[in-house]
Amino acid sequence: NIIEVPLEPDTQYQVNIVAVNEAGQSPKLQTFVETPAEQIPPARPTRFDEITPTWNSANLTWSGSLFAVQYYVFEYQSDEDIFPLKLNTTGPRQSIFVDGLSPDTKYRVSVKAVGEGGHSPFLVDYFYTLTSPQRTNLTVLDKLPGEVTFQIDNLSDDDVEYFIVQYQKEDSDEVIERTFTEEEIHLDNLTPGSTYRVTLIAVIDGTRKELTQTEITTPFEPEPNLPSTVDNLRVTSLSPTRVKITAEGPRDNIAQYNVRYAPADGTEPETSFYTRGSSPVITLSRLNPATRYRVTVSSVYDGLQSSPVTVEFTTKKVQEITPTNLRVSNVEDDEVTLEWNPPVDVSLVRRYIVQYKDGSIPKNPYRTRYIPVSTPYITLENLTPDTQYFIKLRSIGNNRRPSRVAKLTFRT
Repeated sequence: NIIEVPLEPDTQYQVNIVAVNEAGQSPKLQTFVETPAEQIPPARPTRFDEITPTWNSANLTWSGSLFAVQYYVFEYQSDEDIFPLKLNTTGPRQSIFVDGLSPDTKYRVSVKAVGEGGHSPFLVDYFYTLTSPQRTNLTVLDKLPGEVTFQIDNLSDDDVEYFIVQYQKEDSDEVIERTFTEEEIHLDNLTPGSTYRVTLIAVIDGTRKELTQTEITTPFEPEPNLPSTVDNLRVTSLSPTRVKITAEGPRDNIAQYNVRYAPADGTEPETSFYTRGSSPVITLSRLNPATRYRVTVSSVYDGLQSSPVTVEFTTKKVQEITPTNLRVSNVEDDEVTLEWNPPVDVSLVRRYIVQYKDGSIPKNPYRTRYIPVSTPYITLENLTPDTQYFIKLRSIGNNRRPSRVAKLTFRT
């Protein structure tokens, strides 16, 4: 049989049990029981006695009553942590060491006591970790395709005898070792566009001490700064013996042009020259009329030439517009009529010019008459009788250039 009765905690009781029926009662069974003390949670720790941080760890101690304490729960959290990190002490030890902290960071720390009766409230405090110490490192001062210069920074050892630098190309098993006495390290004979693992070692009292390790990638050799290539050559005829060549295309990185030209049939040697500047307009003179030429042009910059561009063209035929067969068709005492044969292609002629003067007067200037192209003759009046006259005849072409001169002398 089971019976429950209320008792006081932490009290000793005498218990007597007697069995009873109609015939009477049994002898008394006597025993003693002691109720346990009431279970209460432990008290909250009193204070943090010491918080000793480094740049990545901290040692913390606290104090408080150890009554009913089985162990402590410690939590820490920075502003960047979403949830606190928890640690349990081994037994009621009132100290803990935490590492893996971030340098120069504020942390919230809390600790509570745990016992059979529950746990205490948290004791809360704050601290900052220290700033991370500067480590020796290699700072790149200069980096070229085949060489690199480093500066050793944050060197904490003052008694370094010399430095050893080991470097190894990433796709090679060869480790090259060089010795330096200064804090500026220059590595040469490197492969452009390659990655090297570089290890810095200090020798102190004959003992090697590795200071730092880094990787460096050398740049590729720069592409030559080639001049811009001529896209096209445009030829404009100026006369049967002159043409204008225009080099079309970008104008970047062009100092001058190299021009080579010759008759396309190879009957004359090639002529070559460099222009005096970067103007894309090039004039070729003293060419043969009605001749096919081949011209090649390359742009030039800093001693380098672009790919050549070639074009062929044919010079114009000589357009003969000189009048022929200048003659006197009639002469009187004071006048004369002159006639001439027009050029074969009179459409090339703009007009005629006739000049005449009295040949008996030294340095006598010529008088000028303009004749329409449709009139291949002229009558000169008011001349001096029995006088010798000098006549000049030329035609003016549509390009406003004069023809060769046809001459005549007669006497009135």
